[in-house]
Amino acid sequence: MSKSSNKLSTIHIGMFALSFIGEINAIRSQYKENNRKLIYLSTTMSQLELLMELYFGHLNETVEPLIYFFEAVKALIRLKEYTGLITKEKMSYYISKELYDAHLREEERKKAMLLLPRSKKSIPKPDKFPISNKLVKFALSAAGNEEALKKFNREGVDLTPSERKNLQDQEENDYKEEKRILLTTFYKFILKKLSMAKKLARSKKLKVVELMLILRPFIYMYSLLKYGEESYIPFFISLAIEVIGIVIGLQKVDECRTETEKTELSSRTKGLLKYFLKEPFYSKWTVNIVYLLLHKLINDSKIGYVLGILSYFKYY
Repeated sequence: MSKSSNKLSTIHIGMFALSFIGEINAIRSQYKENNRKLIYLSTTMSQLELLMELYFGHLNETVEPLIYFFEAVKALIRLKEYTGLITKEKMSYYISKELYDAHLREEERKKAMLLLPRSKKSIPKPDKFPISNKLVKFALSAAGNEEALKKFNREGVDLTPSERKNLQDQEENDYKEEKRILLTTFYKFILKKLSMAKKLARSKKLKVVELMLILRPFIYMYSLLKYGEESYIPFFISLAIEVIGIVIGLQKVDECRTETEKTELSSRTKGLLKYFLKEPFYSKWTVNIVYLLLHKLINDSKIGYVLGILSYFKYY
């Protein structure tokens, strides 16, 4: 590897490392805010996958087994995300993180608007008026909730020694109770997951073609390792799954519940462009096409640089 290409490779690694750190910070803030029904981890895994591919390519090491491992992990994460979209968002199709973010923004906008029954016009909801402490006390006393009223009156006041001792005893009892039911909680968790899997299997929103599209990158990498990059078998297996998913999706656009799902299904045809970067089509056709289009505009070294960037994405 020449010094110039080595320098460019280092720059690429640094850029993707910064992008990966940004993804990590975004995930941390989402967990901290805890205001989302679903958190996408597959995009962060994709950033890490591309970063590791660049790093191993920089070391002139084989990257295919590593990408195969990452695609297996990403498939499991995306299956979990698809489950969340079905159960929490009532969607039938897997959507990208960008579309999910747009969906959340649209939902927030709708919640902030008030629909007038006669004119059917939407206006911003009025701000909530502040509730005074007197009103809270009156409501609690009217409801006969003496314990809540005492707790409200005691806010901001230091506890007495007897109250502090009772609180400590209560915490110890709670700890023992939590320890006692730990195995029971784990058992219930397993049963809940099995029940959810059974419910999903019977759900009308679960689409087999969506499962195939989620598993497609993993299937492609498995067949690529089995048949090699010179074989067209992995290429056509992946292409067949993609085309079937697109055709079925376009037929179901009008049945979608949300505009986000319609946008996702309508934009999937753009994903076919990535097959210009997949082996063996890339080596036998795409490289020659790029040279034919660019050889009069830039020199061969810059064309090689462009092809080097494109080659990073041939496994996706």
